Amino acid sequence: AAGSYASMGMDTNARPAGEKEMPPDPEEILEQIRKEAEETSFRFKINSEPNFTSPEAEGDLCIINSPENTFYMRVVVTDGSGRELYRSRELKPGGQEMTGELKEVLETGKHPATATAYAIDPGTGTTVGSVETGLIITIGGNQQEHSRYIAACGSLCARRRVR
Repeated sequence: AAGSYASMGMDTNARPAGEKEMPPDPEEILEQIRKEAEETSFRFKINSEPNFTSPEAEGDLCIINSPENTFYMRVVVTDGSGRELYRSRELKPGGQEMTGELKEVLETGKHPATATAYAIDPGTGTTVGSVETGLIITIGGNQQEHSRYIAACGSLCARRRVR
């Protein structure tokens, strides 16, 4: 037919016959892995040895949602039987809860516990991951030690990542 043209698609990835495909650049691969890890990683801080001067006192929990996170966070602390001892409010990236009271009265002494940090999608409110870390809760600890820790929060905090 006069005036019509046939079109042919071009393969932009085509190479001359016999030319080998170049392997991917290792630096580009590492950079892509780093980028993906940053987008999905989740960092938080919590005092791994919180001190409560009495069973009813506030303790030095030092819960911090890292400013680098894209997720909100909630931390739940439970004892060995799964009984909930503490629940933080929902913390935005950079948010913190330095002190808090336990929901349950514990006897004076040291108590093993587990802190579970939940990463929460800020758009949907759904939990997208969680990570656990062990704690030793001290009831009846030294008030001076408690005050010093609150003033310089950070040195005893545990860092964990959700992957």
